[in-house]
Amino acid sequence: MAGASESSQRCRSIIVEDRAGDVVATLPDVSGTASDLQKCLEELIGVPPENQTLWHNRVVLQPGTPLRGLASQDHLHVTLGVLLSPHGYPVRYLDRVTDDGITFYESATPSELGPGVQLWGCGSALAKFFKWREEDPEARGSCRKQHVLELGSGTGVVGLTLARIGALVTHTDVEQHVLDLLKLNVTANGLAANASVHRLSFGDTTTYMRQDYSLIVAADVLYRDGNEQLLSDTLSAYVKAGSDIEVYLGYLNRSDDQLSFFTTVLGSGFCVARFEDSLGNALGAVKGGTLGVYDVGSFVPVSAENVCGAILGACFNVENAHGIQIFRITRPAEQVSTDG
Repeated sequence: MAGASESSQRCRSIIVEDRAGDVVATLPDVSGTASDLQKCLEELIGVPPENQTLWHNRVVLQPGTPLRGLASQDHLHVTLGVLLSPHGYPVRYLDRVTDDGITFYESATPSELGPGVQLWGCGSALAKFFKWREEDPEARGSCRKQHVLELGSGTGVVGLTLARIGALVTHTDVEQHVLDLLKLNVTANGLAANASVHRLSFGDTTTYMRQDYSLIVAADVLYRDGNEQLLSDTLSAYVKAGSDIEVYLGYLNRSDDQLSFFTTVLGSGFCVARFEDSLGNALGAVKGGTLGVYDVGSFVPVSAENVCGAILGACFNVENAHGIQIFRITRPAEQVSTDG
């Protein structure tokens, strides 16, 4: 009987959720203590135990708390909070964990602070794209040790993913509260050695860093009127004709005005290609989507004559319900005329 009683109290699995209710991890039959659970989570998501706080039924679990005694059903639900320090939790922000283990703070609700304090679908899709690339670096290319400039970083999830891979990332944004949020997110992931935060305003050359980058990334940065020309000017400043720099843009078409960005860069000697499957569907995977979505994709050039029609008439894979398009932008050497 004692054995039966003990078995009935043992939970078959522990479901760990973040403070927004999204599942971070599911662990089978962890019958140790809260400290054991924290060590498992450190292995899974890279957050050290001292930066974790666990709750069950709104009660903080002390490290020595036995998990078995908490189980009243098959599954034990535990909430994970990721803290910078016992006194450093920014109450206006919500802590989250991406599918790929990146910890980040974002605004708990749509905020008067603007869109930069929340993670949007383009950020998730582009971060997953780079995580997918790194699964086969010889065939797809690697970002390790590359110097990366992230424009309009917001929460910084794309750049943080690249820094976790091993890239050296410069996160940039323009508003001070977004820069402060970026610094929190860099610290929360223990990536200060690979990631820095700087102010950069599109089109304002006085804010540009005098550094060479091999990769530039940007996700959902064309939501504001006027950004089209300013973003084009910024890319022109960093990507000279004939350079090997690649730009990756996570894009969501919200307005026909945004299309002027593509016509401008194409008119300035850039080449644009979209990541598609063999049927021409634009590929993208947001939270909950698998990296395998990208297995069937390749970059297909988009011509200057057809760029607007291609973007407005885009078809999408089933998993890409958000309508996200991932573009690669390069700037080959200028053609020299041989006419007499």
